Amino acid sequence: MGNEYSLLAKKASQRYKVKCIEIDFIDFHQLNEVEDALYHIKTDALPIDILVLNGSKVDGLYLLSFNGALSERARKEKYIPNFTGVNVADEVGVGLVAVNDPITYLDDNIYIGWYLGVSGSNFQVQLLSLIQHIAKVANVRFCSFGGSGGGFASLSFLQKSEAIAKAYVWNCQTVIHKYYPRFWKYYSKVAYNVNDPSNEEFERLLDNERVSSSLINSGVMENKKPFLYLQNSLDWHLDNHALPLVECFLDNYRGNGFYVFNNKYFFQGCWGAGHAVPPKDLIIKTLSSYLRNDSRKVELHLDSYIYFSGKEKIQKTNKNLGFDIAIVDNKIEVLADDAFSSSAALYYKVNGEVVEKYAYRESKAFLFDIPLSFVGISYVIFIKYLDGSIQWREVGESEIVQKLNQKKRSSFHCSLKKSALEITAVPINKDSFYCFCLVKNESVCASTGYSVDSSACFEIDDKDDYSVIVYEKNNDVVSLSKGGVVAKDREKRLAQLKVQYSKILSGGYETLNDGFTLRKDLPKIKIHPGMSWKHADRNGEFELHTLRFLSPIWGRFFETEDQKYIEEVVVYLKSWHNSIYTQKSNFYWYDMAVGIRAMHISLLINLSQLYPLSDADVVFFRKIASEHVQNLVNPRNLGHGNHAIYQLIGLKSLLLATSCNRASYYEYCNKSLADLISSIFDENCINVENSPFYHGYNLGLLSQIPIHLFPELKNEIKAISNKASSVKEWLSNAKGEYYIIGDTEGRGAVLDLDTNLYDFVASRKYVSKDYGSSGYQVIRTHPEVSADLFSAFVFHATNKSKIHSHCDHLSFILYWNGVEVITDSGKYTYENNSFRSFIESDRAHNTFGISDRSFFPGDVDLNETKLKPMQVNFNQKSYRLGGRTQRGGVYLERDVVFKPMVGVDIYDFIESDILSKKEIRYHFGPGLKVKEEGGTLCIFSEDCKLCTIEFNVKPLDIEIFNGSLDGYLGWVSYEYNAKISRSAIVATFDPSVAKVVTSLKWL
Repeated sequence: MGNEYSLLAKKASQRYKVKCIEIDFIDFHQLNEVEDALYHIKTDALPIDILVLNGSKVDGLYLLSFNGALSERARKEKYIPNFTGVNVADEVGVGLVAVNDPITYLDDNIYIGWYLGVSGSNFQVQLLSLIQHIAKVANVRFCSFGGSGGGFASLSFLQKSEAIAKAYVWNCQTVIHKYYPRFWKYYSKVAYNVNDPSNEEFERLLDNERVSSSLINSGVMENKKPFLYLQNSLDWHLDNHALPLVECFLDNYRGNGFYVFNNKYFFQGCWGAGHAVPPKDLIIKTLSSYLRNDSRKVELHLDSYIYFSGKEKIQKTNKNLGFDIAIVDNKIEVLADDAFSSSAALYYKVNGEVVEKYAYRESKAFLFDIPLSFVGISYVIFIKYLDGSIQWREVGESEIVQKLNQKKRSSFHCSLKKSALEITAVPINKDSFYCFCLVKNESVCASTGYSVDSSACFEIDDKDDYSVIVYEKNNDVVSLSKGGVVAKDREKRLAQLKVQYSKILSGGYETLNDGFTLRKDLPKIKIHPGMSWKHADRNGEFELHTLRFLSPIWGRFFETEDQKYIEEVVVYLKSWHNSIYTQKSNFYWYDMAVGIRAMHISLLINLSQLYPLSDADVVFFRKIASEHVQNLVNPRNLGHGNHAIYQLIGLKSLLLATSCNRASYYEYCNKSLADLISSIFDENCINVENSPFYHGYNLGLLSQIPIHLFPELKNEIKAISNKASSVKEWLSNAKGEYYIIGDTEGRGAVLDLDTNLYDFVASRKYVSKDYGSSGYQVIRTHPEVSADLFSAFVFHATNKSKIHSHCDHLSFILYWNGVEVITDSGKYTYENNSFRSFIESDRAHNTFGISDRSFFPGDVDLNETKLKPMQVNFNQKSYRLGGRTQRGGVYLERDVVFKPMVGVDIYDFIESDILSKKEIRYHFGPGLKVKEEGGTLCIFSEDCKLCTIEFNVKPLDIEIFNGSLDGYLGWVSYEYNAKISRSAIVATFDPSVAKVVTSLKWL
């Protein structure tokens, strides 16, 4: 049978467009890397097939997928081996390792095996070993992924494998013998040659193989590892499988909803009948957010699936049921469009009486003759959901007319050029005559009389309010349109708006024809109304959805005050809004993008009160403003740090521009910003986003908060800004460049001390600042010391948040005589690629850790991460620093003695249950080289020997990297998406070593 299995595997590799690699189980463990391939791994029993599609790591993770039941087509076409999650991983942008269940080779009628193995195969132990090896050589951990039987396997292996960090599952079986008996009984016959076992016999059968058939009492719920479990409420699995597993851990189970317990998430909602798989779009959105540890967005994406009111219930609602109305082919079309409904019915009422009933139909669309008048007409709309529940509401004449009016085109266009108001009619019919009237302060002050000329021009001033009436006459039928507005004190109000919206104004309009620069390292993109709102670079795509490219257009408008530039903005805004229905992107309603876009919309609304824009455009502004307000007032949509500041500025701008009368919205906005400022700047007025750059960035943003929007916060903002400005100087070197800690690049500020005090003189003056409670401790030469003699030791272990965080706690940066001796890795990029994943890991920093295990920001326990108070020994002219952290269950402690004229002694202690080799990593500044001389490591700057490095324990091995070819160790990034080579060392120690002292001595 081996040849037949091999042929099937080769055919499968062609389906997945990778090569097929046949390899023995033992030989697989000798591989130093895994490439994109289908590995057909031969064992003493059935082969194990694993599909590897390398890609980006998301928070250090790949997807590890397990199949549910094979589809009818897969069984009919003999698509074995088969793998799930390929398209999902591609759309999420994450690497994938997918495992086939070998039992499917044995029998055409068996298509689910829960990855239990066959008699005597030791399959689960073998698979765990393979998973562990892939994790090691690929430097990843996994999020297990699967539904139904694949969900069972995902949760089962979650608790068994150290390589699996979390799980994403749906509609799982949790106790196999509670599934359809014909399936597990047939599995028993094929895998164990046991016919028709009872429940108890089946359990004993698997117990003898040391395989569990139940997740109940298996420890998966008590385990600290997280999972996200989605359960369709119309699936019988809810009562038989999901609730028996999770219900005892839910204190307030109430049916449909989102529950959090013991770092685990359970969602019960409705997305179809029976055992329906969650919609692909829902899986992609929630999985993407879950991999990034953004539970708030996970809950937001799931929220719309809590919709039904209960089985067999009919309930009146005031909610918008997706009602829309339009004129189509001289008919009135009423559309009851709700994405989660199965069908709709409608009653047609006149003067309160039902005159026509329309039965339930899946199209949910109803056509009527256009009535002479809508007075007394109403529609009762019934919407039926998949669970049988029904909601209804009555739509009256005013709402019908309002909907239809919103769809009318304006019958004329106005434009204002200085003191001239130009009006152009949009003809309804050919051969019409037109009359234009100018209305000042609600009275007609000028008119043209009827003529064939479809345009007119009136002189106006800025001391009065104006509007326009246009009459179109054709065969004695007169059509009338009103609209347009030009407000008094326009020049004064324009000047105010120019100041208030300076944040979104810029120059450079002339260069827009050449393209717009989303980011300096990206090629310019052509800006035009039909452009794509997608971009290959995630950050670039985000910039598109902020509409920042409108800033040069706004700049030109305020230079010229010409209305055509407002209309140009409107065209782009409509293009963006229309694309929501035709293009997919994660950034349409991404927190910060919504906030920045809201500022543009609020400026448009303000200008619509000063310029004669069409009624249709004004209605559009109000509609899109309402959409943005509803998004921004939802606390679950509020981002973190600087993202949230933009959101709240945008929200307050819209509330004021639309004259919103909801006091609760203003209260939410003001309180949220006050709370946010308190949360993003700690007790030392240091930003909590884990990098000097983001401290400076948020400081700059804080100083730009429009005080006219938040006058009550003026004093608090000023006080924080003053203190934070001083901190910014301490987080910068002698040249005013930020220390490269975390996601940092660029310039900070030169330290300007208002005192000549210093700690001591060791050849030169030294000063220090202990921001230990914020995670930073800085020792450096006094600002009066020249930059070429600048020396510094910067120790850090930030612990207030994980925003922009790296796994760099207890790392440090060291300068000596103007040279950056020990450096960090920078941020490189925000793209979810393998190098970014490395940059965030502990291996990219000056840390002590485990050789075959990388740790990531999500592994760090911030509660166990602290710096000790800095101690200054004035007699010995030295500093003592220290701290502790815990990552992935590994406890680390570091003490440092810094003697400026002598060197640095670093005392590292590690406590771990992981029986692996230990390693210390040090990363050196650009231009430095590491060489070994007589058993001693020496650091050179060109031909000058700077210092030596020695360990109190002899390492098993010392690897030296000078710009390594694999793109990881040996590189540093001082600016976005760019890296330069540098030297690094990795010293490996015996697993029994728990304490290492590193001595760095100046020469």
